[in-house]
Amino acid sequence: MLEYIYHMTTIRTLLVVVIIFSLMEGCHAKKEGDGSNRFQIIDIGQKAPDMPMVGIDGEIFRLDRFNDKVIVLNFWATWCPPCTKEMPLLESTYKRYKEKGFVIVGINYNEDKERVSEFVNKAGVTFPIVIDNELKLTRTYRVLSLPATFFIDRKGIIRDIYRGEIHEKIIASKVGPLILQEKGH
Repeated sequence: MLEYIYHMTTIRTLLVVVIIFSLMEGCHAKKEGDGSNRFQIIDIGQKAPDMPMVGIDGEIFRLDRFNDKVIVLNFWATWCPPCTKEMPLLESTYKRYKEKGFVIVGINYNEDKERVSEFVNKAGVTFPIVIDNELKLTRTYRVLSLPATFFIDRKGIIRDIYRGEIHEKIIASKVGPLILQEKGH
């Protein structure tokens, strides 16, 4: 009987640890796709991959459109509580720095355009939003959990990656130094 109680206690402890770890990690994106980018490693110090993106307004653009700007790519979904919780902070950061050569691009994880548009309008988000319908961006940037945020300098180099819900101190410590970099240097 004691052995059974010990076994059940061990299982409960492991279950609690798994649940806590999952909550701390954020929302996990489903693994999809053909794995064509499985050997491509995206890391700090590398050029940010660029590919066509379609905004919720239907406009097609690439990262090079934001040449000489600091770029934050934020991968998110409306069903992800940490993602929706950080949106007001991302919006206020965008408004604070956009006149200083800064842009945030929100990359939505494969949701319906109407659902995303409704959320964006209700939340008052004004920075560009892209829906990653085919998950090409998600796979290219190796995003396995949401939210995930990439900080890209004025030269297009990934300077930092943050996984999980971002907070004011974190975003200020990552965006501030990039904003201070001179354009063209």
